[in-house]
Amino acid sequence: TLENKEQRDSLQRHLKEHGIPSMVYYPRPLHTQTVFADSGQEPSLFPNSRKAAETVLSLPMHPYLDRGRIEIISGIVENLRLIVNG
Repeated sequence: TLENKEQRDSLQRHLKEHGIPSMVYYPRPLHTQTVFADSGQEPSLFPNSRKAAETVLSLPMHPYLDRGRIEIISGIVENLRLIVNG
């Protein structure tokens, strides 16, 4: 989870440039999806849903991920952290 959508999108772009897949699983907040949209609930009641849709990024995680790829992923994440935090 990143601080904001811009950071999330930047990290995803950098990962892609290095051939590392990542995924935004909920590009739309759950409460705005068709199955929930007609519930009559006020959208402002779901700030966490909106925040998650803007900031969550799923990174590769599986038993076949080799050490080299792990180091590339962690390096990209660390570089973004350093840029953001100065």
